[in-house]
Amino acid sequence: MTKTTWAFALGMAMTATALAQAPVGSDEPPPNIPPVPDSAPPDPPPVPPRPPQPPAVETKSSDVSTGRPVGLAIGIGAGYSLPTSIQTPNTTSARVRFASGLTLEPRVVVQNTSVKQETDITEDNSAQRELSLGSLVRIPMVQRGKFELLLLGAASVGIETTDPDGADNNTTATSFGIGWGAAVDWWITEHWNVSFSATNPIFSFTKQTVEMPAPTGDTSTTTTSIGAVWDPTISVMIHIFN
Repeated sequence: MTKTTWAFALGMAMTATALAQAPVGSDEPPPNIPPVPDSAPPDPPPVPPRPPQPPAVETKSSDVSTGRPVGLAIGIGAGYSLPTSIQTPNTTSARVRFASGLTLEPRVVVQNTSVKQETDITEDNSAQRELSLGSLVRIPMVQRGKFELLLLGAASVGIETTDPDGADNNTTATSFGIGWGAAVDWWITEHWNVSFSATNPIFSFTKQTVEMPAPTGDTSTTTTSIGAVWDPTISVMIHIFN
């Protein structure tokens, strides 16, 4: 074999080897490569706020250090309006105490009384009507432990009519009064209270009208009193609160 023939055969062999090493094409599509974003990704959605927690339930019913009630409290009590026998309590009251310590002691009277007396010959009918409204206000001023010093204020208005048997003989009394005073309260516990109160009048007005038959006509008596008085009415009471 000539040199030219050997050179041609060697070239063909090298060409075949190069073709064998070249990658073979595939019918499968190229893998999906996500495109590179042109800008930064959007911010994540905001996290919704947590729902508000319900307020803590207040379970304390009294001030542990002083024994006073916390919040609204209602008390009912009895005691003595001095002077009186220690064996005979002669006064009662109901009190409404607010969270601030301000206490109202209302008094309300709506009453109608009738009396009928009969004999074989006569019949006697009489009646008495009364309407009165008033309240004692207790304002705490100084607190020390289980004791309180209070300023008292009082106001009342009332009308009372007496109607004996017969015509033109009624008696009507109208009254109005303002008072003041001081008190010391002792809170044994949040449910028990002992009070010592001293009250005095400042202003009082009373008008009494008596019906009279003609020709005399009605007669009236008016009494007015104003003054700074310290001649107290003392009362000692014990109350139980809810």
